Amino acid sequence: MLITKTPLRVSFAGGGTDLESFYKHYNTPGCVVSCAIDKYIYQLIKNNFFDGSIISYSQVEKISKNSEINHKIIRHIFQKYNVSNVEYHSIADFPSGLGLGASSAFTVGLLKLVKEFTGMNNNAFEIASEAGDIEINQLNEPIGLQDQFGCAIGGIKKITFDPNHGVRVDKINLKNNQIEEFKKNLILFRVGSSRSASKILETQKEETKNNEATFNNLVKMRNLAEELSREIITNIDSVGHYLNLNWELKRQLTNQISTDEIDEIYNIGIENGAAGGKLLGAGQGGFILFYCKRSYQDQLCKKLNKLRSFRVQVDELGVTCANNLK
Repeated sequence: MLITKTPLRVSFAGGGTDLESFYKHYNTPGCVVSCAIDKYIYQLIKNNFFDGSIISYSQVEKISKNSEINHKIIRHIFQKYNVSNVEYHSIADFPSGLGLGASSAFTVGLLKLVKEFTGMNNNAFEIASEAGDIEINQLNEPIGLQDQFGCAIGGIKKITFDPNHGVRVDKINLKNNQIEEFKKNLILFRVGSSRSASKILETQKEETKNNEATFNNLVKMRNLAEELSREIITNIDSVGHYLNLNWELKRQLTNQISTDEIDEIYNIGIENGAAGGKLLGAGQGGFILFYCKRSYQDQLCKKLNKLRSFRVQVDELGVTCANNLK
């Protein structure tokens, strides 16, 4: 029996520049700064005693052949690697649709699981690359590449999307005291409802290609990510400042990203100790990430007491697999 553990991710700056409609259409690099967090998707696989397979996620499927699988990502990967007569289960700390990269984390974890199960060599970068190819090129999802690499590879990192040379991941190595301070200051608030990012991202893709103002804002967001990747090394609290700048640009990309409720929550956060924040994911709901000193977080939580809050820390390992469990 094998189990994979794949972290979710939060992004700080540059989201949207990982879409091909930005970095390939305009032949200009994209850049995102993000980190993996200690909230996970767990996936398990074992040989099935009976013929056929049991596939369990938010639904349970009993199938005799892989073409019968309803879940398109599981079907695609099981067919590609000829996985059959297995029992498979998936559970998660948080559901998908909340802006934490869960859909791509699922694909990354499943690829890791299947490659380990079939005895194939693999590494996190290759898995992230293949997950992106499956989701974007094979299954035609209107998404970018930040989530696959943000979840597969642990730690805080700058991810560059080069139209000519592909993806490059540079770890941002902080001192131990900086990491500890950073971990204390991240807090999430649940806002809005779960949503599919596809429609919002489709709109953003069209705006990116056809609207000069949208493209210019994305260039600014890319530049913010580049600047943050340098400044964070000497000033950890600069994260709040860059979150603020990025959010002001992001909410201008389309009118589908923010809502009056989200704007109000954001303003309450800034007025009650948060140095900065942004809505995670495509828009309209999910989580707001605030960078807020721990000494102000009780006050912040009190003001936003109608919202569920979650403190998060950095996951340093990325996707992992436990072997030979008894």
